[in-house]
Amino acid sequence: MRLLTTSFTKDRGDPPKLEEYFGSGIPPYAILSHTWGREEVTFQDLASSTEPPYHHAGFAKLRGCCARAGRDGYKYVWIDTCCIDKTSSAELSEAINSMYKWYQQADICYAYLSDVVTADIPDDTQLAGRFKTSKWFTRGWTLQELIAPRFVEFYAEDWTEIGTRSSRREELSIITGIDVRVLGGENPAICNVAERFSWAASRATTRVEDGAYCLLGIFQVHMPLLYGEGECAIIRLQEEIFKTTEDYTLLARGAYKRAFPTVLQPSPFLIAPKSKNALASSLSEFTIPAENDWRYSDLELDKDSYVDMFLRAFAAKFADGRDVAADSTPTLTAKGLHICLPIMENADGQYLAYLYCKLKTTKHLMCMPLVRIDFNRFERRVSESDGDPAHHYLVPIKNLQLFRLTRIFVRQKPLEVHPLNFRMRVVVSFIFEVFTGPEFAQKCKIQTSWGSNTGVLPWKTTLPDTMGGSSFQAGALFIFPALGCGSNFLVMFGCKSGSLWCCVLLADESSSPYVVSHNRSGKWDSWKAYENFVPSVPVDRAKKQIPHVGAVNVSIRKILSRLVVKIHINERASSVAVELG
Repeated sequence: MRLLTTSFTKDRGDPPKLEEYFGSGIPPYAILSHTWGREEVTFQDLASSTEPPYHHAGFAKLRGCCARAGRDGYKYVWIDTCCIDKTSSAELSEAINSMYKWYQQADICYAYLSDVVTADIPDDTQLAGRFKTSKWFTRGWTLQELIAPRFVEFYAEDWTEIGTRSSRREELSIITGIDVRVLGGENPAICNVAERFSWAASRATTRVEDGAYCLLGIFQVHMPLLYGEGECAIIRLQEEIFKTTEDYTLLARGAYKRAFPTVLQPSPFLIAPKSKNALASSLSEFTIPAENDWRYSDLELDKDSYVDMFLRAFAAKFADGRDVAADSTPTLTAKGLHICLPIMENADGQYLAYLYCKLKTTKHLMCMPLVRIDFNRFERRVSESDGDPAHHYLVPIKNLQLFRLTRIFVRQKPLEVHPLNFRMRVVVSFIFEVFTGPEFAQKCKIQTSWGSNTGVLPWKTTLPDTMGGSSFQAGALFIFPALGCGSNFLVMFGCKSGSLWCCVLLADESSSPYVVSHNRSGKWDSWKAYENFVPSVPVDRAKKQIPHVGAVNVSIRKILSRLVVKIHINERASSVAVELG
């Protein structure tokens, strides 16, 4: 590892020096934990010039850290911005896989909170408020930097000490959710896997992959770095964890409590993720709402040998007599996650998989709901509607006899990558413009799927957030020509699986006359009536001949932050512009 000398001074013009050490030859050193800012001093800044980069904004932080370490008697300090050559992928991979150990072996860690300014804080109460809202607590990498070192001291923007991990242990536990025992120096492994993931659930990293890489030390696993793989890094991390532990709380992600069960009516547990996959693709799936009355820390692993013996006694056998539970390490395959779990079919014909963990207080078994796809393939059971969340279940321990140890595959489909990787979030407004030739103006009525109406053309209007919500899936213009001037039709457009689509429908094509009725309500609540007409393969151009109206051509395209839908009726252009967030 490279270490930075602390003996340089600006007055003498001595440049900071980097020295390299290996194994047992590494001298005592201090280490810095911080959040990156602008113009940080890098390895190249120190290696390529004899002149210290005084002009960099990050140099003051570097000098302050060296000065603090020098006063404490340390000749060396490690700072991630300049002690790693990030242009070398091999060195970066080695550093990230070693970083937890480096923080762990440091004599002391200085946690520098650049956004805590003590000069304008009159008392300890305001200091505590500023302390807990520091961005240092929101970053992914600072999690291991809080846990790994033997001693952590916190410093404000002017390098004034504002406490230690030991003195603020209870407060830190409330801020971060980390077990006070871990903050007291105990191994993070005393906490179950889901609990450790929950510590990082609300933290952010600049690169998606770093969300996984910053947790390697906390789970004591190693894996190669593949920047560009995106959320697949989170899945790879879970695979590596399964190779080292049989902690199945990993599959209990996102569950939170509603009520306790009766004998054969399990208690529903709301679950955050909508994915049917076995493994999480985002750390946020391990979030538990603050109002919930239990945490992952309330789950204990079921290590009772009699439970395992009992389940194995009722396990199925292969033709050669081998136990299905033999060699049961979870493995990700083309069919999904290959895993051996106790399975029970409940009264509703649905399946529950016991995750070998239970609530410490009531001893109820935590189970994952499954849907059977075929003989031994399952997927997570999730809700069919956005308003009805999926469930986890607690089952009384006396129902253990209903479970049978079974080898199954739980679906793990590859993450989809769409060419249009953007969310249709509406944060400003929608702009609609409709124009027709003079022979068609005044002869039709236009009604929108969001409740606006007009019988006067040309038409232009701006509607704030009218498609109602955080995601834009579909919209439509209903066009009603005057009696005898043509057939009713509608122009539909939207986004399906990340791809833009559009189409034109006649009134008699729909299974429900309500879709293009003049007597519609203001709310577009009839999507089910014609969703089957949306192209199975999304197309961004559509054309249809409308009786007594002529050819209707529709196109949809994304231009910067807008979706533009153009409608040509008898070659006369109309346009609908949708402004995206």
